[in-house]
Amino acid sequence: MNLQQTLRAVDGARVHRDLRPIDLADEACFREAIEIERPQSWIYYFPFLYCFAQRKEMTLLWEKVNSSICLYMLKTSKGERRLSLFLPPFPFDQAVLETARRRISEFNGDSGCRIVWAEEKYDETLRVHGFDLKLREEEYIYDTHKVNTTNGSEFRRLRQLLGRCQRLPGLALRPFQAQDVKGCHSLLDRWFELLTESKGINVYGYSYVRSCIANAFSFSANSLSGEVTTLNGEIAGFTFGGPIHSTMGSLFVSISDHTIEGLGYIQRHNFMLRYPQLASFNDSSDTGREGIAHVKRQFRPVRMNRLSQALA
Repeated sequence: MNLQQTLRAVDGARVHRDLRPIDLADEACFREAIEIERPQSWIYYFPFLYCFAQRKEMTLLWEKVNSSICLYMLKTSKGERRLSLFLPPFPFDQAVLETARRRISEFNGDSGCRIVWAEEKYDETLRVHGFDLKLREEEYIYDTHKVNTTNGSEFRRLRQLLGRCQRLPGLALRPFQAQDVKGCHSLLDRWFELLTESKGINVYGYSYVRSCIANAFSFSANSLSGEVTTLNGEIAGFTFGGPIHSTMGSLFVSISDHTIEGLGYIQRHNFMLRYPQLASFNDSSDTGREGIAHVKRQFRPVRMNRLSQALA
């Protein structure tokens, strides 16, 4: 290692030490900042951020600059560590963004900056600051009241699908319990194997979903709640989610046995019924899978929230 590399490593270690890993005790601070910013994306859902950050090769670190949270992603690949902004600073502040860019430049040893996820409301501002945007995905946003009531012709098909599922003999939906952890992990493993090995589909999120199941009772009840779907007493599906902020909810995780038709509809609908006070729900993207896109379209999204990667 030459002198320049040595100095860069020392400085990088200093920059890293100044940042904090996400802890469960940080939720109140994050939620306060998110409430001010009122983002639309499920990426801001604190239980997701915490569960995602449990990975070793790709974790999240944060700091507070003035009144804004800067959330970074630290990724290790082939022995090299790179720092990126995971989200734009929130509440958004242009001066704080520049502070974060300087930190990233110092850590990485170059002048570039990457923002992993930026929702569409930041597009113009980020372009002004020299970022190029590349579309990553679009999220489905539902009107909670409309979905809960399922009134009108636009929800005719959803009503039919829910009715068909409700008539399945032995079907029940109930709150997630501690004794369900093993069964949910088992279903997750079967679901993942079916999609990746049998159908050759790239599936994202296995690690944070497994972490969500394991840590479900670590979060407050008004932050994360879970439901399991059983058929003749056996776990056939599970859903986790809760409020991103006071007007937006997250259908964080909804996984079901693909051999039982229609569970994806009833799980989403039943979960949203628990949160009539939330005006909207974010159901993430369809990751390019037509089957899941078909399910989500039946809930008649009122808008699609565009997410991009920003590079400068």
